[in-house]
Amino acid sequence: MLTDGRSEKEKQKTCEDMLAYCKLDTLAMVEIFRCLRSLNADTLGE
Repeated sequence: MLTDGRSEKEKQKTCEDMLAYCKLDTLAMVEIFRCLRSLNADTLGE
């Protein structure tokens, strides 16, 4: 995928963009988990 006719600069930019996306995606999943855990604790009266 990263090698089909792209320059090294383009490949590097794609990798950097993908890493930035993954970091944000991971952060979003952590926040969702925290919210669900809080809702569960509220439901269980913890």
